[in-house]
Amino acid sequence: MPHDDLPNDDLMTSLFADVREETAGFIRPAGAAAAVATVRRRRRNQKIAGGVLALALVVGPVIGIAWANNRPDGTPDVADPTPSVSASASPSAPASPSAGPSGSVSPSILDPGIPANQLRNMTLTVPQWPGSLDESCPSGAVKFTGGKSARPPTGVELRFAGDPVYVDVNADGRNETVIRVDCPLQGLFTQVLAFSRNADGKVTTRGKVVGTHVEGADVKKVWKIEAGGTTSVRVDVGDYSPCCGVSADYPQHQWRTYGWDGQRFHQTGGPTSFPSNPKKADLGVSAGPLRMSAQGAAWSGRLTLTVVNKGPGTGVSPDVSLNFPAPVTLAGPDAGRCRKVDDGTNWSCGLNPIAPNASAQVRLDVTSATDVRGQTVDVILSNQDADRNEYPDDAGGNNTATVVIPTT
Repeated sequence: MPHDDLPNDDLMTSLFADVREETAGFIRPAGAAAAVATVRRRRRNQKIAGGVLALALVVGPVIGIAWANNRPDGTPDVADPTPSVSASASPSAPASPSAGPSGSVSPSILDPGIPANQLRNMTLTVPQWPGSLDESCPSGAVKFTGGKSARPPTGVELRFAGDPVYVDVNADGRNETVIRVDCPLQGLFTQVLAFSRNADGKVTTRGKVVGTHVEGADVKKVWKIEAGGTTSVRVDVGDYSPCCGVSADYPQHQWRTYGWDGQRFHQTGGPTSFPSNPKKADLGVSAGPLRMSAQGAAWSGRLTLTVVNKGPGTGVSPDVSLNFPAPVTLAGPDAGRCRKVDDGTNWSCGLNPIAPNASAQVRLDVTSATDVRGQTVDVILSNQDADRNEYPDDAGGNNTATVVIPTT
């Protein structure tokens, strides 16, 4: 339709001015072309100026809203005339979503937590380590670079282990960042720590979720941590920290849950103690004297060892080490269980599993080219796995014996 078909009267001009003024604060204009076409259609169907005015007053706002939307569902995108301040607009919110951990974050969370790359390059407050560990493991204000602390005079550096877990432990809308901090000494000791970022952005230590101990408390190993819900932390703990040749499959695993009570973390779920370890066995060894007599140019005698298991677990793979004063050869009923370690001075004899409250004997015929009378044989008993790593024996006082070789 030609442009002259739309009368340029003052009434219509005034009408559209009013419509634009009323709707300007609430809509996003999509252009004037749609409005012109709509008015043309309306104008063609009107007979008098009064009808035009009445119709414009009814449909004008609708036309304005239609300008503002190109949505297929026709739903108007109209701003709230009295918008409220959302949680994301709080001054305490992070500067951008990239400042927190990856993944989706609940709209109610003001701070998704401290990203791992930031946490591993900060100065953080580490609580004291239990007992004698605090003499070697750094505590207090500790500077971390790349997830490791500066090496102190003791030569021991702390290390972050694994990825952080993000949990809002005190339900304030800001996630705490929970991570393992390990102190490697002769064994590996751990504190699971929760770090908070305050409204002003300062990072503080919320507290210690759980820590390992040298003795006393039953938690001596930490493997994994994970969120236990919206406000709690689950930790995979063990009753022993394998090191120094101890079998890695000796510790028992338990998942325990910890929560914040406003002052400290305490256990809220899972077992509170470990049962007796099924691999723990109180083994003991004893031996009589080894009487050596001359057999031509050599000396020989019978050595009998007795290994007992006082329980509570099975002696999985007992091993008896023998340290003779000179090289020897072994024969006899149980010599096939023994292997020479070096030149024949040291031998290792493996036994079959020994049930609780049972015993086994090792009978060996010992021959030496050297007169070893008046000397001794050192005997050391251990409980081992298939790879010859040891299972610990807490009552180790009976794990050694001294065999006397009489002079006559």
